[in-house]
Amino acid sequence: GELQIVCRKSLSLPWAYLYTDSWVVYKGLRAWVTAWEAKGWELAGRPLWGAGLWQQLLDYARQAPLAVRHVDAHAKAQTDEARWNAAADDLARGEVVQLAERYHEEGGHRGAGATQYAALQQGTALPLSACRTARAGCPICSRLAPIALPEPAGPIHRAMGPCQDWQVDYIGPLPPERNPLLGGESSSFIVFFSGYPRHGSA
Repeated sequence: GELQIVCRKSLSLPWAYLYTDSWVVYKGLRAWVTAWEAKGWELAGRPLWGAGLWQQLLDYARQAPLAVRHVDAHAKAQTDEARWNAAADDLARGEVVQLAERYHEEGGHRGAGATQYAALQQGTALPLSACRTARAGCPICSRLAPIALPEPAGPIHRAMGPCQDWQVDYIGPLPPERNPLLGGESSSFIVFFSGYPRHGSA
């Protein structure tokens, strides 16, 4: 997403000063892009991701001056460079979510993982968080099925010592043929309840 924003903004200006907080974009434009071109836009025998965008930026740099600088990520916007970097981050985040929404709709309104996989099949790497945002904001999916809980409901891990979480809200069904032993823990006391065997049980 950030590389696409960089490419679009650079190609719209005759003279470009490019500030990025991505070391990949910075090092790619400052040092690696000519080596990638010499190797046919391949790395270790595989096609370079985003090769078309890198090639557009290289072509632009050969026609007009392109100055590339690095700025710290997520820093307070006290300088013009940091403010513009924050604005570019906002643009990139918006574009990524829009891409995720598009792949979510084209993929048949399936889950976030399927959206991410569909985007990868088309050569676009999307973060899973953007795919989840697209799924959560989809009006069709929200009507068809509720969003699953992030953790499964039911039993939690078994506590092995004091001051640990014990399962106290999930107590049934209990097997009737055994003596159930229920326990609960609090910071001030522990209470145990013991059942009694049924008539006729061993």
